[in-house]
Amino acid sequence: FYKEVKKRSEKYNNVEFLGTIPSKEAIPKTLESNAVICMLDPDRKTHQIGLPNKLFEAMVCSRPIIATKNMYYSNEIVEKEQCGLSVLNTANEIKKAITTLRDNPQLSEKLGKNALNAAIRKYNWKKQEEKLLKIYGDLK
Repeated sequence: FYKEVKKRSEKYNNVEFLGTIPSKEAIPKTLESNAVICMLDPDRKTHQIGLPNKLFEAMVCSRPIIATKNMYYSNEIVEKEQCGLSVLNTANEIKKAITTLRDNPQLSEKLGKNALNAAIRKYNWKKQEEKLLKIYGDLK
């Protein structure tokens, strides 16, 4: 979709198409944003069960995320932690979610705070290290 998104972005004065950026710029660019969109193809098995980096970048930057409904990451993290909006992977649903966050800054701020709190409390390297050490300890 790269070329299509680039082409459509050029029609708007308030859209800046960045294209592919180096990973070291992901967090600074996320901090400049109001929200993060992480829509994945629900027909792809790896997308259904995967945990996208974009989700965790949004969380650590205290940004609400717009996620694909009925995916593992949206069900188990976005919805349970109340850190974003889960929507169907359609243009209308994505537009509606963007508009909702734009028109309700209090909701956007609340979801972003929930995201950061979840990152601090549960989704960080220290907590994951504890889990891994327990798993490997249980294997002995």
